[in-house]
Amino acid sequence: DMICEYVDQPVCCMAMYGEIAELYKQGKIEVPEGVIKIWADNGYGKMVSRRHGHLNLRVPALPEAGDQGKNGVYYHVTFHDLQASNHLTQFPTDSSFIVEELQGAFAAGASEYLLVNSGNILPHLYTLDLTAKLWMDGTADADEQLQTFVNRFYTAQQGRIAQLYKSYFKNTIVYGPNADDRAGDEFYHHPARQIIGHWLQNKTESDERLRWAAGDVPFVEQVRWFRDRAERVILVWYLLRKQCLEVMELLPEKERNRLHVQLLVQIELHWSGCRGLSSLCQAYMCYQEERFPEAFIEASHAVWDYKEGQQALLRAEIGQWEHFYRADWLTNIANTIDHVETARKFLRIQGDSPDMFLWYKEYLMPETEKHIYLENTHRNPLSDDELARRLQEKFSSL
Repeated sequence: DMICEYVDQPVCCMAMYGEIAELYKQGKIEVPEGVIKIWADNGYGKMVSRRHGHLNLRVPALPEAGDQGKNGVYYHVTFHDLQASNHLTQFPTDSSFIVEELQGAFAAGASEYLLVNSGNILPHLYTLDLTAKLWMDGTADADEQLQTFVNRFYTAQQGRIAQLYKSYFKNTIVYGPNADDRAGDEFYHHPARQIIGHWLQNKTESDERLRWAAGDVPFVEQVRWFRDRAERVILVWYLLRKQCLEVMELLPEKERNRLHVQLLVQIELHWSGCRGLSSLCQAYMCYQEERFPEAFIEASHAVWDYKEGQQALLRAEIGQWEHFYRADWLTNIANTIDHVETARKFLRIQGDSPDMFLWYKEYLMPETEKHIYLENTHRNPLSDDELARRLQEKFSSL
């Protein structure tokens, strides 16, 4: 009413998001006539209520049959929720899922308005192109639209590039029973930092923050669950990266750079992320068995793997995209690296403290030097990286 005093025929909308949708469906909220009700997906593309912690009611988020008012859709092609969402990488579920959900929403009458959460546009060009097609035409064929998108950007290897995109969707981690239970890049980072915090606070009971994925089981079982999910996809992401690099070699330089910034970097974030998460979880397993040098080695691998993800972002800052990823504060790979390095130092203290020399003496020092050596020449401790590499060589040869 206040707006109408100053604007003729204003277009107003109201987000039916989270508890607002629930209260509206319970009849506790009235929406003025003419106001567009905007129904939201759960952040993972499904038109149901979003997950809160481990509570996942999945209440349908669409207008009721017979609703005579105006309705629209708030749709996420990117999302941030401290769990498994995709922020630096594209939508993790097959694009045919987007087609099905948006066509279903339009058919239910939510076709007055489409608001799309696009985050930083570059990582999500393909899914934004698809949602634009659906909005303009009301329908789309996922395979045809993918090929059209690829043909518009590339003059060679179009069929292989389209297949790379299809393989991408098939490779993402499945963490639950629903079609939209697929992991984006945040799956490798937020749970990892939560695992480290719970671990270093010496907690062994179930971590409430991990129940949404791993269930209400002892912490060690939650960690094992994440390790197993991450391990399963390491090889498939490695192979997809290899295929992408092979295709890039056959493209003109401009298109090679384009495929790098649009797809390769995302593949590398998944590949490095699943390796880092797997190694971190394995470090905790070794810690539980008091195999501290082995735990230290695994934690070092986690540091190196997550740093590869950070380097992948830097390599993708080509030309006009210089500094594009420097504000990575949501997935926040740097924060994950800090956490893992803290865990690694904690592990070294378990067996190498206080002089950070005991493991060198026990595992690496030649036998001929162990009995007679000068304190002033042998007490310069190795760095964490160097010690981990040399310990790994030693343990591998045993």
